[in-house]
Amino acid sequence: MSLLFGITLLAIIFLAAIGTPVALAVISGGIFFLYIDGQDIALAGQQMLTGLYSSFVLLAVPLFILAANIMNSGSISDRLLSFCEACFGRFKGGLGHVNVTASLIFSGMSGSAVADAAGIGRVIIKMMTEGGRYPKGYAAAITAASATIGPIIPPSIPMVMYAMVAGQSIGFLFLGGIIPGALMGLSLMLINAYLARRRKFNVEMPVNIGEIRVATTRALPALLMPAILLYGIYGGLTTPTEAAAIAAAYALMLAVFLYRAYSLSS
Repeated sequence: MSLLFGITLLAIIFLAAIGTPVALAVISGGIFFLYIDGQDIALAGQQMLTGLYSSFVLLAVPLFILAANIMNSGSISDRLLSFCEACFGRFKGGLGHVNVTASLIFSGMSGSAVADAAGIGRVIIKMMTEGGRYPKGYAAAITAASATIGPIIPPSIPMVMYAMVAGQSIGFLFLGGIIPGALMGLSLMLINAYLARRRKFNVEMPVNIGEIRVATTRALPALLMPAILLYGIYGGLTTPTEAAAIAAAYALMLAVFLYRAYSLSS
C-alpha cells in the first residue's frame, strides 16, 4: 500500500510539473490509484458525485466564488480601492496600507486568497508601480502577503471545506478567524510603514474631507456586505450557505442596479 501511495504521489507531482492544473492532477492521481489497486473507478466516481450534490454546506463555496467574480468585474473592487486610498493614501507607504486594508475588506466578501489577489491585486499593483512609485517586487510581495488574509477573515472557503470534512461548526470557525485576520493585517501595515520609511517611499497627495466623503458614499453599499453576512450568520438568521447566496445576489444587484456595470439585456 505504501508503494502504491508513493507511485500515486509521484504521478500527481509529474502531472502538476508538466502544467496540469493542480485540481485535475489530484483527481487524475486518485483515479490512477483506484485503477492500479483494482477498485471500481465508476463506483468511486458515483460516490464522490453523490456526496458533493447532497452536501448543502458545500454549495457555499461556488456561491462565494461567484460573489467575488461579480465584485471584480462589476467595478465594486475599484470603489473599495478608491475608499481605502482616500483614507490611508496620505501616510508614509500609503499605497501599501491601501493594499492591506483593501485585502481585509475584500476578504470579508470573497473568502479566497486567489480571488483577493486576482481582483484587488490586479488593480493595486498597477497603482503602486505606476510612475516608479514602488518597486514591482515590493508591490507583488505585499499583494501576495495581504491576499493570504482571505482564508482567515470570515467568510472563508477553506473553513467551509474543513467544517464539512471534520463535522465542525462553520460559525465557530468563522468567529475564530476574526482576531487572527485582523492581527495579520495590522502586522503587515506595521512592517509596510517601517519599510516605507527605511526605503524612503513617496507620500501620496492627501485628499480633503469632501473627497473622503464622496469615496465613502460610493463604497458604502459594498462595505455593508461583510456586515450583512456576519450578522446573518451570527444572528441566527441564515446558514453560511444561505449567507453565500445572499452575498452573490447582493453583489449582482449592486453591479446591475446601483453601479450600472451590467445591464439586464447582457
